[in-house]
Amino acid sequence: MTTVVCPDCHAEIEGAVLACPVCSGLLFREKLNALRETAMAAEARQDWSSALTAWRDALELLPQTASQRALVLDRIHALSERAGRHEPPSWVKSWSKRLGPFGAVLLILWKLKAIIIAVAAKGKLLLLGLTKLSTLASMGLSGLLYGGSYGWAFGLGLVVSIYIHEMGHVASARRYGLRASASVFIPFVGAFILLKQQPVSAGEDARISLAGPIWGAAGALFTWLIFVWTQQPILGAIAHVAAMINLFNLMSVPPLDGSGAFRALNRGARMLVTLLLVVLYALTRTGLVLVLAVCSGCRCFGKQSEVDLDKPVLSDYLTLAAGLNLLMLLTAQ
Repeated sequence: MTTVVCPDCHAEIEGAVLACPVCSGLLFREKLNALRETAMAAEARQDWSSALTAWRDALELLPQTASQRALVLDRIHALSERAGRHEPPSWVKSWSKRLGPFGAVLLILWKLKAIIIAVAAKGKLLLLGLTKLSTLASMGLSGLLYGGSYGWAFGLGLVVSIYIHEMGHVASARRYGLRASASVFIPFVGAFILLKQQPVSAGEDARISLAGPIWGAAGALFTWLIFVWTQQPILGAIAHVAAMINLFNLMSVPPLDGSGAFRALNRGARMLVTLLLVVLYALTRTGLVLVLAVCSGCRCFGKQSEVDLDKPVLSDYLTLAAGLNLLMLLTAQ
């Protein structure tokens, strides 16, 4: 059992405690001061992710009753808002409104441009994920099983598509200073990551949830563009299934990504999502969209619908639903 010496009264404390039971002093004051300095330095250079990481680590060293805890939480909330800003420019907003239902295409193209830049910048992160034994082993097993059932080319393309989706979650979690586990694949089910720290707001949770489908949509679109260039049917099939998987993940049922996204949508927004999904189904007759609409309608009621609306999350969800549905239609063979 670990023994800690209180910096105030010098009592020797055993066990996983954060405050001295003798004098109530903080046991990890030096670490807290070091983390504070690290966070302030990161804020000075506008490195919000590093600052959030430091503040979150500090939060874990503060007992629930500590007065400093509320101040740290306020700082995390403020920095999280800065880290999460990704509003499209005014001309994109203007033209997306003028184009009506087709405005979603313009929005998703703008978002995918940002994602492609992010993927390029996070190339090291994508490769780093493959160095984790749990990821590489489970990914290889899934690839072999998919390959044995559908052919090695399709199996490889499918696991890479799922991997890109999961790394979207990891990249977004890191953006908010949250530590995440390596991706673990479950054959014929998908893959998952676990957050080692919890989001402090519904908006954080929603954006991390939607980051997977956003990155997955970028991967599916890129695969489709290569298909258009090469006319290799296997690429069109991979793009179609990747689009379908990411659209399926928008379902507002735990533990799918859509459920996390709905945490940041109030009742009015959920009703709007349901209406637009019904309209989208009427236009495209995609059965999966109808399932999304039914699940969304069920989430319009109950205590969980009484939350503050996060408009970027609403925009991202609708853009993804429309864009992925369109991609499924384009890749249908």
